[in-house]
Amino acid sequence: MRFFLAGVSFFLFSGPALADPAPSPASPLAADQVFFVETLRGVSGSRTNQAALDLGLDYARIKYPYGMVNLLDPGQSAVEYRSRLPITDLEKILQVEQQSGVKSGEKITLVAMDGKTAPATVASFAYLGNSPSTVLVAAILKLKTPDAQMTGQRGLALRGSVKLKPNPRIQLQPQEKIAPELSDRLFALAVPPERLGQTLTDIRVIPARLDASDKIYYFVSYWHHPQGAYDLEDMQSAGSLFRVEGEKIVDLNLPADLEVKAVWDLNGDEKPEILGTAGDGAQVCHRLYSWDGKNFTLIKEGLCAGY
Repeated sequence: MRFFLAGVSFFLFSGPALADPAPSPASPLAADQVFFVETLRGVSGSRTNQAALDLGLDYARIKYPYGMVNLLDPGQSAVEYRSRLPITDLEKILQVEQQSGVKSGEKITLVAMDGKTAPATVASFAYLGNSPSTVLVAAILKLKTPDAQMTGQRGLALRGSVKLKPNPRIQLQPQEKIAPELSDRLFALAVPPERLGQTLTDIRVIPARLDASDKIYYFVSYWHHPQGAYDLEDMQSAGSLFRVEGEKIVDLNLPADLEVKAVWDLNGDEKPEILGTAGDGAQVCHRLYSWDGKNFTLIKEGLCAGY
């Protein structure tokens, strides 16, 4: 649930239960085993050995006694965009740890878009302005070795010290060339007739391998909005997933608003986990899905950024 107060956007989440330190091999990933990562790039005082873990908590309910900020009170002020306010009060820290299940000193594994991993430790907690209208309650991660690739983009993290089994068969393959006529066919299938009169932007067709076979799958995504004047909420994300079988193209029913960002095999079960974003011009959220070859299952949604 989302509400606005004095120009600040808040989200209500319930904290996850405590979990095992890491997913065991070939076991389904649970929501409390995975976290979305916010880059600290551009935040004053941050370095390439730091990143922020979205804890999925309501900033206002943690920071303010009554769960809301009164901007008329000079003692209360909202956290500005791209700024970080450390949580130093012990009572607040214990509240964050209890509600999120994440503890100071806990081991976390960062996962890059290409499957590279890096160990990190929960060093502190903070409120983080991750967009002009949203604020995260975040765990600040510290890497032993600075790594701009790992900390310079939004991504994913796993609870505990995890060694991913490399699986080059399951990943996006943006470097693969697609015949223009196939790309046109895929995009035409991804756009329903009622959108043909709309403005379509940020069109992408990305090949991927989603299993151990030689089959190539295609993620198609774009943004659409009505022509002429429109509201921010009218700008919507859209996505599709297709498999080519000879002259036939099969629609695999990707959640219709998902724009894929990364594909991994995070738990070694030879089935993909798919990270994507979905939303509109007012708010975009990260989602993580699993796919068993027939159905998509939402593992977690979070790291929402409003504008």
